[in-house]
Amino acid sequence: MISYGRSALKSFASFCVVASLIGGECGTSVHALEDPLGETVRAVTQQVDASVVRLRPIGGTFSADSGLPGAAPTTGLVISENGEILTSAFALQGNPQTVLVERIDGKRFPAEIVATDYLRRLVLLRTNANDIEWKSPGVTPRDAVRIGQWLVAVGRFYSSESSNIAVGIASARNRIHGLALQTDARISPMNYGGPLVDLNGNVHGILVPLSPSAGDNANAGVEWYDSGIGFAIPLQDALESAQKLRTGKDLHPGKLGVSLKSSGRFSAIVQVARTHRGGPCDLAGIRSGDRIMAVNGISVERPAILESAVARTYAGEVLKIDIQRGEERLSFDVELSEKLPALEMAWLGVLPVPVIRRPAAGELPPAGAEQILQPPQSPASPEQNDKDEAGKEPGVEESPDKPPGLEVVVLEKGSVRAAVPESVIRLLSVDSVRTDSVGDLFAAMSRLSPLQTVPVTYLLPGNSEEKTVSITTAKVPLAPDTITSSDLQAGKNPEETGPPGTDTSPARQEIDMGDAGKCIVFSPPSQADRQSGLVILLSADIRSEEAVLRRWKDVIQSHELTVMIPVNPEQTALTDEDIPMIGQAMGRVITQLRIDRTRLVVVADSAQAATAKSLLLSERSPVRGVAMESGWFLPEKGFSIKGTAARWALLLEPGRDRQTQLLAIQAAAALTDAGLNVIQVSPTDDAAEPRLETTKKIGDWTLLIKSL
Repeated sequence: MISYGRSALKSFASFCVVASLIGGECGTSVHALEDPLGETVRAVTQQVDASVVRLRPIGGTFSADSGLPGAAPTTGLVISENGEILTSAFALQGNPQTVLVERIDGKRFPAEIVATDYLRRLVLLRTNANDIEWKSPGVTPRDAVRIGQWLVAVGRFYSSESSNIAVGIASARNRIHGLALQTDARISPMNYGGPLVDLNGNVHGILVPLSPSAGDNANAGVEWYDSGIGFAIPLQDALESAQKLRTGKDLHPGKLGVSLKSSGRFSAIVQVARTHRGGPCDLAGIRSGDRIMAVNGISVERPAILESAVARTYAGEVLKIDIQRGEERLSFDVELSEKLPALEMAWLGVLPVPVIRRPAAGELPPAGAEQILQPPQSPASPEQNDKDEAGKEPGVEESPDKPPGLEVVVLEKGSVRAAVPESVIRLLSVDSVRTDSVGDLFAAMSRLSPLQTVPVTYLLPGNSEEKTVSITTAKVPLAPDTITSSDLQAGKNPEETGPPGTDTSPARQEIDMGDAGKCIVFSPPSQADRQSGLVILLSADIRSEEAVLRRWKDVIQSHELTVMIPVNPEQTALTDEDIPMIGQAMGRVITQLRIDRTRLVVVADSAQAATAKSLLLSERSPVRGVAMESGWFLPEKGFSIKGTAARWALLLEPGRDRQTQLLAIQAAAALTDAGLNVIQVSPTDDAAEPRLETTKKIGDWTLLIKSL
C-alpha cells in the first residue's frame, strides 16, 4: 500500500494542466496520462522499498519535559550489504538503548548506534545480521539532480510492509550553507531518514530537518513541515559522512570563536570585534580589529559568506583565513573546535544604573521590536553579536550632552568597594578600554579573567577629576542574594522616591494582540529616567491576577521589575506553540515600557520546562535567564551557548527526596557544561511565606545577572 502526501495531489494537478494543453494539440487526453504517472511513482517506490526500513527506538531519556519527539518510529536507508543504515538524528535524540530495524519482508533485527553526524544531522546504525541479504541503492553523483525534476520522498512510518510518500520537485541545490538539496515535497517527521528519489529510481538524498539558523537545535527545521520546504543531504555527501562515522566517533560542527563588528547586512567590511579567549581564532593569532578578506580562497564580501564557510565545516578541519591588519595582509590556518572553552567571566562588583533617555515629543518607538524572536534575514556574524545581547538597548540613544563614562553602583560585596568607598561613580575605563555604555563595559570585562589586576578609571558624581585605582577581579558569584534591592536603591536620586504618601501600587496594563492572545502587565510606579527588568510568568494561568499581584507587588517596587503574564486565546497552559505569541508580547512590552533587556528573565514550573528551555536557548532570544520554581530542563547533547553574553538558570526547588536531588544536580551539571551560569537554591524550611521568599530571590537574581 502507498499513501500519497498532499504535495503529490498538488503536483499531479499541475501535471494535468500541462497535459491538457499538450492533449489539445496532440489528441492525448488527461485520463490517458493519469495511470502512467501513478504507475511511474509506484514503480519508483517499489524499486527502493527493499532499501527502506522502519526504525523503532527502544529505551532512552524521552520525557514530556525534555522537548524530544519521543520514542516514535522513523525511517532509515540501508547503505551497505553489511546491514549499515543511515537515518535522521531527529528521532534518535533521546539516546535510545537500542533500535529495532523492521524490513519490508517483515523480518526484524536489533541495531546499535555507531556514531552521529551533528552537522548534517545523520546517524549511522549497524545490525549484526550479516547472514541476511541487504540491498542498498547505487551512488548518485551530487550534481546529478536537475532543478524542476520530479522527486519522490519515501518514508516507512505507519507499517513496515508499506511506504508513505510525498511527490514534489527539486526546487534548489546547495541550500543551508551548501549542505542540502531542497524540495517542495511535503516532508513530514515520518519521512525523515528516508530517501529522496527521482522517477528513474535514483536516490539523490536522505531526508533531514534543517534550518539556516539551527545552531545546536536538532529540532530546527521541523516547523517547516507541510510548508513546501524540505531538505535532503545529498547521498554522495551522506556516504562520505558514513565512512567517517564507521570509526565510532561523532562528527560535530566546527566553532570559529569570533564576534564581528555589526556594520550592516550588506556591508563589504567584515571586521573582528573580538575573539573568544582560548578559541580557534584567538589561538591562531587573529586579533580584534582585523578585517577578514577571504576564507579558503573565497572573497568574504559580507558576513554571511564567512558564516556559511564555518557552518559547513566539521570540528578538527582547518579554514584558511586571510586578514588585513593595517598595511599587512596575513594568512592563518584556523583549526575549528568542537566547542569553545567555557569562559570564566571576571567580576568587578558594579551594577550599571538603569537610566534611559526620554523620547522626544511625537517620537516613534524603535522598529521591529515585535519581531524580537524572529531570526534576522542576514545574521551579523558566525557567533552572536555581543553588543546586541550584552546590553545595547534598542532605541536608547546617547544624548549629545551625556557626561562621559557609565554610571554604576559600587556593590558592597564587589572588588571595587575596597578601593572606592563611594556607592555611585561614573566608570570611564577598565583595563584602558572606554566604558561609555553597558555594551562597552561588557566588552571590556569579557577580555579579562578572574583574579586579574587591572587599572580602573572613574569620576565621582559632580567631580571632573579622574581617579585611577588597581582592582583585582573576582569570580562571578553564584548566590542570588549577592546583590539586593538596597544596592539598586543606591543609584536613585532622592526625588525619584516621591513624596510621603505616594501610591506605590503597580500599574496594570492589558495588551491585546488580537487572535494571538493578550498579555497582562504589572509595572513599577512612574519613575524618572529609570528602566525596569522584565519577568515573564509562564505558569500564571493557574493563578488569579490577585494572587500574582499579592506575591509580586513588593518586588515590583523594590527591585524595579515589570511582570508580564502572556495569555493565549484558549487561556490554557502555555506550550512551545505559544512562543510566537510570547515573542510578540515581549516585543510590545519592551517597546512601550522602560525595559532593561539585561534583566529579561522567564519564570516557569516543571510543566513549562520545554517552553522555558526554548526561550532561553534559542540563539536569537533576548531572554537572559530562566528561574525554574520546580523541575528543570536539559540541553541537547553537544549544545553550547553561542556568543559571549552569559545566560543563567536558577533552580529553586531541586526536590526533597534524594533521587530527585541527584537528578537535579546532574541537570545543573549538564547546563553548566553547556555554558550557563547555574544556581541551585531551595527555600528555607522555616520560611513564613515560602513563595514570597522565592520571589525575592528571583528579584535579587535579576540584579546579579545585570552586574559586571
